[in-house]
Amino acid sequence: MSGKLADELAAIRERAEQITETHPIEDCDLDGETCTGHDAQRLVAALEAVLALHHPEDRGRVLPCCAFCCTEDECVAWPDCPEVEAITRALTDAQP
Repeated sequence: MSGKLADELAAIRERAEQITETHPIEDCDLDGETCTGHDAQRLVAALEAVLALHHPEDRGRVLPCCAFCCTEDECVAWPDCPEVEAITRALTDAQP
């Protein structure tokens, strides 16, 4: 994960914690919905789960490959993984 992306996810998590520090998720009920802080925490956790799959892996090639995108026949060089690039652009408006 690029520094910009990691920094942005940390900042989102920190802002969410400012909202949620006063109440646990069990006490958070807005007509059947959770607050934006708890929503943000769940979204960050989901993104981190996706990004955990798309990590650099040494497969004996010139560049590390994306562990999730690479196959025996095709290497998607790290950090050129399209999923990581799309997430990075969406959250930071920048390239990884």
